[in-house]
Amino acid sequence: PPHTHTTSVRAAAATVPLLRWALSSGCPRTARLAAEAALHGRLRVVQAAHESGCPWAASACGAAAEGGHLAILEYARRNGCLWDATTCARAARGGHLLVLEWARDNGCPWDEHTCRHAAAGGHLELLRWARENGCPWNAWTCSAAAEGGHLAVLQWARAAGCPWDVHAVLGAARGGHVAVLRWVHDAGCPGVWWWAVCTTAAAAGRLGALRLARALGCPWDAYTCAAAARGGHLAVLRWARAGGCACDASTCSAAAEGGHLALLRWARANACPWDRHTALSAAKGGHLEVLRWAVENECPWDAEACCAAARCAEVRAWVVARGAPESAAWH
Repeated sequence: PPHTHTTSVRAAAATVPLLRWALSSGCPRTARLAAEAALHGRLRVVQAAHESGCPWAASACGAAAEGGHLAILEYARRNGCLWDATTCARAARGGHLLVLEWARDNGCPWDEHTCRHAAAGGHLELLRWARENGCPWNAWTCSAAAEGGHLAVLQWARAAGCPWDVHAVLGAARGGHVAVLRWVHDAGCPGVWWWAVCTTAAAAGRLGALRLARALGCPWDAYTCAAAARGGHLAVLRWARAGGCACDASTCSAAAEGGHLALLRWARANACPWDRHTALSAAKGGHLEVLRWAVENECPWDAEACCAAARCAEVRAWVVARGAPESAAWH
């Protein structure tokens, strides 16, 4: 199974008896064991892992910091665990100011990611402290605040001189935060109000943000419809088409790529064109039901190309049964 190792690490790091049993049964002594236990505040497991010969990695300090577990961070440092700027960044992500203060008092480095993670989590007090103590920042602080919907953080950052760029606009659109999007626009965020804003909102299924972007004059095109289709956002696609947004064959191929049959049906019933890439996308994505429906409804297709693109044995078998040579699967 694809996640067996991850699952076994999580299970082994749950309690001291489980850890000891796992190690005695051949579980590798990896740094991930201590990091997993540190994230969840299991000091005794961290101690047992270290005493059993599991190596340290900076991820253990970062995990303890993100979880707000100062005692574990102190233990790890006393016992030779290295740290780096991600320790401060992860403390900021979790909003743990006391942990961040201790780390800085003890020489832990930091960088722009500390401010970015603080902003993303809406941790204004921590962000203020970081800036008052010389932590650097950049435009990603504003974009993180915008995408997280933290208007007060964004406003404070801008008032304090934090730079920003079009990614603040895109972040607000991606997060679906209408109030933030309007404020960013009204405050004159640099960058062009181009099709990427509508496409970003549509891809994330953010109808409110898309409505506002259009009201503010942001253009759209066929990429907007394709983005909505790829994400399976039928309500967004319906609204865009009703508002006159163009669509082309990429809308149907995007729907097929995502396996969104209901959306593909709607698109076809509402005059969205398709071409051979619709069937090809369905085959490549392993969406047999979509492929079957498309072919049965006279979608243009290339059986040999679909067979070659298919990663799923069931799809390949169906395509071969429809006339593709079996050898195409091995091209």
